[in-house]
Amino acid sequence: MIKTLILITGLVVSAQVFAAEENNCEPQKYKFGGEAKTRPALDKRSGKCFHETPPGLYGNDLADFEHLSEGADVYPYEWFMSLKSASFKDDDNKISKAFSADMDKRFGFMEAHAQARNSVKKVNGQDRKIRYLMPYVGLTASWSNQKTDDSVINQTNNVGNSADAYERYENADGKFVSENQIVKDVTGTDGVKYKSIRMVGTNCSLCHSGSVSYSTNRHFSPEFRIQGAPAMVNIRGFFKDLIGSTISMFVDPIGKNDSLEKFLADIKQKNPTLSHIKPQEDAAEIKSHFCNELAKESQSLGTTGKLLISTTKVCLPSELRTLFKARKGKTGRMFKAQDAIKSTYLLLLRKTYGFKTDDKIGHLDQRMKFLAFLSGGTNPAIMETASAFNRTDAFGRISNLVLRTEFPVDLTAPVSLPWIWGLKYMGNLHYNGNSNSVILRNVGQALGLGAMVTSAKLDTTVNVTNLDRLENLGHKIKVPEWNDVFKEVLNKDDDQKYLSEFEIDMDPSRLQRLLKMASIVLKQMLAPL
Repeated sequence: MIKTLILITGLVVSAQVFAAEENNCEPQKYKFGGEAKTRPALDKRSGKCFHETPPGLYGNDLADFEHLSEGADVYPYEWFMSLKSASFKDDDNKISKAFSADMDKRFGFMEAHAQARNSVKKVNGQDRKIRYLMPYVGLTASWSNQKTDDSVINQTNNVGNSADAYERYENADGKFVSENQIVKDVTGTDGVKYKSIRMVGTNCSLCHSGSVSYSTNRHFSPEFRIQGAPAMVNIRGFFKDLIGSTISMFVDPIGKNDSLEKFLADIKQKNPTLSHIKPQEDAAEIKSHFCNELAKESQSLGTTGKLLISTTKVCLPSELRTLFKARKGKTGRMFKAQDAIKSTYLLLLRKTYGFKTDDKIGHLDQRMKFLAFLSGGTNPAIMETASAFNRTDAFGRISNLVLRTEFPVDLTAPVSLPWIWGLKYMGNLHYNGNSNSVILRNVGQALGLGAMVTSAKLDTTVNVTNLDRLENLGHKIKVPEWNDVFKEVLNKDDDQKYLSEFEIDMDPSRLQRLLKMASIVLKQMLAPL
């Protein structure tokens, strides 16, 4: 019996190996002693290939990877499109540049290629065309309070009821229509009717989509997109300027360079259905509210002091002192004023979208709390090492936000953003190998970027459906073959030899002219005075 078992086992193993050979596994390439070699890619125990060469992301896959929401969208879309940057001013030092413009130059964001915003969404098993809303890689948009499991779009046969927000989509009649709603009534997971608006946020592709470009003498700079590469992006700078530009509108003296009034007027002009907005009147009310609440919350005032601020309305000196200290890096007063900032954001939200006092806005309340937390700056009790392009202390910042709210640790470990190709074959994730669960890692990232825990039952806004899709798309990212990436600068006669920019662009006649000019300049420099 034992001999029979051994024989059967041997036959099974042989069959597995034979089957693997029939699968034609792509051999693994490696170098030994500088010599290129290959080795079999078969796992003789399982009869399967050790690995598969990912095909890369193209078409719908690429669009989804660059734009699917993780459920971490934190800033109202209409605000985003009308906000002016307080940090990047025009030549006259005025705040007139749109925050959403030139984000590639300011923060290192990559513009999405025109076709890389087009994809499809399945509705009852049928593909419907969609076009994503945001024009930058890694910027996402979704509807607040909307269910994320696609049940609504299947029940209504309407892709417009997706959790993701689209610029355009194919309706049930096969027509490609533009999104024309600004406020929707949706039913939450708890069965309650909520007001829903479009919110802007980020996903994993923001930090894990890279590019390389080089300058030429031909008045253009070729750019090579590298999927899964570390991005030269300043994610911290993006959020700091987003918040700083919003807060600065609450501070302008009424009637003088009134950026808040202009902001509200611009929203009204771009969105005629928001006709209830009264720019001058609303701006004055919001500024007065912010000034009084900030003065009361940012100081250690007793009941009498707070009453004095409320009755006399003399809040400006205190407000300016708080903001001046925050600008100098002393965030103590600003950090204490998060409730005042949140209530101002909620007031601006109501004025913008016309919400009534009895309207249920769901987790928009928590979104404004998250924005207020960002607005308060770093906890003054901890140290922070500055993060900039391609670097952040993600572990410390996310853990402080999600797990260590009362006992935060110093943010002193910014590290370079990693590449993510080969993710499928990594046993442990992160530089320190502190996780072996992709979904756990991705949920943690979403919570750190603004996803909310919305109930005592630990319901969240995390879009697990999209996270699963993003994980599988990540597995398709191919390891760059650098000769292919830089094939435009290779000598056609020798595909292993790289040429310099000078060699590419300089033909013999141009070279002779350059040498002649250099000779004339040299003679003039050496001529006696």
